[in-house]
Order: sequence, then C-alpha cells, then structure tokens
Amino acid sequence: MDKVKFQAVLRRSILIPLGFAAIVAIVLVLEVRSLVDRAGWVEHTDQVIELSQRLYRTRIDEESGVRAYLLTNDERFVTPYHEAQEEGRKLEDEIRRLISDNPDEQALNEKAIQAFQRWSSFADEVMAMARAGQDVGDSKLQLRGKNLMDQYRQARKEFVEQEERLRDEREAHARDTNRLVNVSIVILCVLVGGVMAVVGRKQLMNLSQAFSTALDAAEANAASARAQKEWSHTILHSIGDAVIATDADGGITFMNPIAEKLTGWNFSEAQQKPLAHVFRIVNEHSREIVENPVEKVRRLNGVVGLANHTILISKSGEEFAIDDSGAPVRDGHGAIAGIVLVFRDVTHQQSLEAALRSNERLAVAGRLSASIAHEIHNPLDTAGNLLFLAAEQADGQRQVHQLIAAAQREVHRVAQISKNMLSLHREARSSSPMKLPELINGVVSLIEETVAKGKRKIRVEHGYEGDIEGVPAELRQVFTNILKNAVEAPSEGGSIRIFSVPTQESGQDGVLIHIADNGMGIPEEMKSKLFTPFATTKEESGNGLGLWVSRAIVEKHEGSIRLTSTESGYLGTTVSIFLPLKPKGRMEADEAAEAKAT
Repeated sequence: MDKVKFQAVLRRSILIPLGFAAIVAIVLVLEVRSLVDRAGWVEHTDQVIELSQRLYRTRIDEESGVRAYLLTNDERFVTPYHEAQEEGRKLEDEIRRLISDNPDEQALNEKAIQAFQRWSSFADEVMAMARAGQDVGDSKLQLRGKNLMDQYRQARKEFVEQEERLRDEREAHARDTNRLVNVSIVILCVLVGGVMAVVGRKQLMNLSQAFSTALDAAEANAASARAQKEWSHTILHSIGDAVIATDADGGITFMNPIAEKLTGWNFSEAQQKPLAHVFRIVNEHSREIVENPVEKVRRLNGVVGLANHTILISKSGEEFAIDDSGAPVRDGHGAIAGIVLVFRDVTHQQSLEAALRSNERLAVAGRLSASIAHEIHNPLDTAGNLLFLAAEQADGQRQVHQLIAAAQREVHRVAQISKNMLSLHREARSSSPMKLPELINGVVSLIEETVAKGKRKIRVEHGYEGDIEGVPAELRQVFTNILKNAVEAPSEGGSIRIFSVPTQESGQDGVLIHIADNGMGIPEEMKSKLFTPFATTKEESGNGLGLWVSRAIVEKHEGSIRLTSTESGYLGTTVSIFLPLKPKGRMEADEAAEAKAT
C-alpha cells in the first residue's frame, strides 16, 4: 500500500469513527448528565430523610432530659436538654434550606416544627414549675406533655413518609433514565460497529499490525494506572480518619494530618520508619502490645479489623481509644505492594457510651425501687396493725410497751423510706422541727443494735442540742447511710466519733455534723466518684447509691455534704454535713452560746 492510499485509509479509519464517536459521546453526555441529575435528587432526598431522623432523635433526647430532670430535680440533666435544643435548631435550618424549592415539603416540615415548639413551651413551663417547688407529678400534666410529644412524632413521621414517597418516585425516574442510557449505548454501539464494518475489515487489519506494538505498551500502562488508582482510592476514601500507608516491608510512606495529630509525629519525621518506632497499640485492659498491624494484614492477606478494645499511645505518651482497620494494596500481579491503615479516635464516644450505661443502670434501679416499694407496702401495713394490737395487749408491761413503740417507729420509718424511693428529689410534702440530738441518738441506737453489734465503739458529742427543721425520715436516712459506712470502714474494735457544732457557711447560720472513723481511708482515684450513682468501694456488698442519695436529700434541705479521707499517717474518713438553721433554731443556738460563755 502506497503512502497516499495508506493516508486515505488512515484518514477514513480515523475520521469516520471519530465523527460517529463524537455523536455517540454527545448523546451519552446528555443522557448521563440527566442520569446524574436524577441520582442527585435521590441523594438530596436521602439527605433530607437522614437529617429528619437525626432531628427526631435529638428531640427525643430533649424529652428524655426533661423527664430525667423532673424525676431527679438534678440540673445536670438540663445541660444536655439545652445542647439538644441548639443542635435541633441547626438541623431544622438545614432541612428548611434543602426543601426550600418544594412548598408541600415545607408545609409538612413547618407543621412538625410548630408541634415541637408547643411541646418545648410546655417543657419550659413544667421545668419552671419544678424549680418553683410545684408538684409536677400530676397525671393530667404529664399526659398533656405526652400528647404534645405524640403530635410532634406524628407530624415528623408524616414528613418523613412524604420524603420517602418522593425518594421512591425519583429512584423510579432514575431507573428509567438508566435503562434509556443502557439502550442508547447498545444502539449506538451497533451503529458504530456497522460503520466500522462498512469502512472495511481489510483496511483495519492492515492498520492493526501497525498499532499492535503501541497497543501492547498501552495495556502495560493501563495495568500500572489501575494499581495507582486502587492505591489512591483507598487513601482518599479514608481521609476523614487517621490514615497511614506503608510499603510492603512496613516502612511509613504516607500520613495524613489527622494521623500526625493522633501519633504526635510529622510525616517528614516518620517517613520510612517502622510503625513500632512511631507509636504503640496496646490492649485496653491487659495493656499488652497487640499484633503489629502490618504483620496482621500480611498474615491474613486481606482487609481486616485489627483489634478490639485497643489504645494508641502517641509520641508524647497521650492515650487514645481507637477503632482500626487495615487493607493491602496490590501490584499488577496481585502481590502486596503496600498497606493502608485507618485509625478512628473513639475516646469521646466511649465516654458517652459509659455515661449512657450509667444512666441506664440508674433507670433500672429506679424501676426496681418502684417494684420494691409496691411489694413491701402491704406487709408493712400488716406489721403496723399487728404492732398496734400488740400494744393494746401490753398494758401494764412497760418494757414490752417500749419495745413495741420502738418497733412501730422503725416500721413507720421503713414505710416512709419506701414512699420516698422514687421521689428523693421532689420537694418535701411535710417539714417539721426536730431535736438534733434525738435524731442522731435514734440512728446510733439502731446502728449499734444491727450493724455494729458491739464490735465498734461509737462516741457521740452534742455540741448543738437545739432544733433543726426538715423531713425526719429523710434526714434519718442520711445519717443512717453515713453512719453505716463509717461502722463498716474500721476493722473490729475500731471507733467512730460523731460531734456537732454551730457554725456559719456562706454567711448562713447552721449546724455542722461530723461523722469520723479510723478506717483504712478511701483511695485517691475513688474520691471524685463517690457522690455519683453506683460508685462504691465495697465491691460486692455495696450498690453505690447511699452517698448519692444522701447528697440529694441534704441539698434539698439547702445544706451541703463533703468528705475527707487519708490513706497514710492518721488513717480514716470524715463526712461533714452542714444543715442551715431556721429562725427558731438560730435563736436557740445563740442562747446556748451565751449560756456557755457565762
């Protein structure tokens, strides 16, 4: 074939297919653009649904925070409530932005928002009532809050269902477009094939020989490009977390900024260093070093999760709880050419999960308390009636009558405790003056007869002998909890000292009661946890609720409670309870001080 004919064949072989290819490309670009647009609308709808579900969960968290506050009167539950409010407003603004082009969606969304605003107004109102000391346990009030939240749930459900129907419609349109694209590709390919056949099989065969060498080179380049694409795809897909890449021998070849922050190393410092020289990964519980991630990926020869309950120790010694995974990067023949490791810092997530588990345990304890209170109430009534009948039969028997009277007081106290088990933080229904020495002496007598049993020496010094005001059963429960802990702290033959003194705290007159033991003291790491639910030093014998309940009762009486303890030198623990005095109690304290001075 001469040069002119070759050039003519070459031009026909190139230009004609190029012309048809250009037409095919234009058609395909238009169809693919339509397909992408429809897929984008499906993704847009999915985003609206996801945000709506997040908003719903946030609102439910707000309701849980309000319920917890009303149940416990603990201001710590209000902070998550306000945080959830702020998060909810951001989500509502984002949803409004995404549906700004659809009036029907806007109407349903605004209906849900207005329903929640009505519940939110109710929540603010009922929390204000609780702070003002009003009874918020009324069933009609609670039912009103439930109905308002049910209205919000229904409105948000209608919005999500509308979005799901819209997504289904858009997905159907996207599928139709996809089918059209597929059919178009087939038709256009057939047309191009026909044109190529018309141009001439012979000419193309002649040209194929000239291009065979170039095609071989192109295939080799394509294989290299595929390997590079797999490498880049793995790294870019994991860029939101800490990403570290190594070569086949484990030398570091890449670190993203998050990995640098997590490990404390700059990439320029860590480059080509083995992983073990940059950081350590240990088991959270045993503190043993886990298997080298590079070695594990090579051993399993695939994508793997590296370990559970692991801690990454950075260059500075800082520790991070992590979730991690690894994947091999292969060359054109399938051999491992490198390894990509992905680490996610889950330290904050674990702390939130621990707090959630603690709250769940507290909720279980509350439900158990309700069951116990219900089950023991009737036997207590029966015991009280029997003691009353026994007292009627004990006329003239003074000692027996005194024992029955003591038993009646304790049965009444147990009944009162059972009634307070689910309302420890509510405002007291009845507060009355009482002699502090009589209150403390009664608790000491009970503890000496039951827990101490003559094995501990309890010494009481009444520096204040006047009245205090409060709920007797609740204050008796406080001193019983504290004194029981003090009695259980020393070994056999130990001693406990109880003494009271008039004092002032924060400019307020009151009485300070100290309960001190000479036990082994409390470990330093436990001191900050003792007034939280389920924190205990007694292992199997304690439930960790005594100090937490006691602090709640004392704070309800506008007082304070604190604890000091040492494990060296003079051993022991002292619990100090401050209770403010009412006007009558302050007058008695002043008169006692004047009498002592004269």
